[in-house]
Amino acid sequence: MYSIAPYLMYKLAPRVLKNSIVNI
Repeated sequence: MYSIAPYLMYKLAPRVLKNSIVNI
């Protein structure tokens, strides 16, 4: 469980960055 959390964040990070860039 604990090792999966950072993995999900690492996988979702690019989407969040893209969304923030598009919003700006």
